[in-house]
Amino acid sequence: WAGVNWPLSGESMILEGLEHRSAEDILDDVASVGFNFIRAGYAIEMVDQIYDNNGTDVSIEQALIAALGQENGTAVTQGIVKNNPSFTAQSTRFDVFSHVAQAMADRGIYLHPDVHVGKAQWCCSHEDGNSWFDDLNFPADQWRRGLSYIATWAKNHTNVVSMSLRNELRESWNVTTLECE
Repeated sequence: WAGVNWPLSGESMILEGLEHRSAEDILDDVASVGFNFIRAGYAIEMVDQIYDNNGTDVSIEQALIAALGQENGTAVTQGIVKNNPSFTAQSTRFDVFSHVAQAMADRGIYLHPDVHVGKAQWCCSHEDGNSWFDDLNFPADQWRRGLSYIATWAKNHTNVVSMSLRNELRESWNVTTLECE
C-alpha cells in the first residue's frame, strides 16, 4: 500500500478540498501518482452529533456554517455543491463520506478511517483535551460508541481495510489523574 491522508477531523467534519474540486478529480489525482490507500482522520464528535440529533446526521450546510460562520460556510457549501453535482446543501456528512468511499473503491483505493480526535479541531498536544481516555474531549464511552458506529458504516464499503482505535495517545495536562503508562 502507498498512502496519503485526507482529513475530515476539522471543525466542519467534511473531507477537505471538495469546495475546490470534485471528489472524483481529487481521487483521480491520488491514483495517478500511485497512491492506493487513504487515511481519513475523523472526529468522534461527528458521531456524537448524530446521537444528539436523534439519529440524524448534520447537513453539509449546517456543518459548514457552524464551523465557518454564515458567510464563509454558505460560500464553501456552494463550492462543494458546484464541484460535486451529486451533493446538495442538504447532503449529510456521511452522504459525502459514503460517496467518496465508493469513488475510492471504483478507483481501487483502500480506505482507513482513523479516529483522529474526540472534538473536531486541530490537534495534537497535551492540552487539547484529546490526549488520553477520559480526557476533556475524549470520553471513553463516546469513543467506543463512535468506533462502533464507524465499524457498522464500514460494513457497506468493501474497500475499508482497516480502522484505527485512536490517534497519538499521550499524557493529558488537563486531567492529571489519568494513567497513561
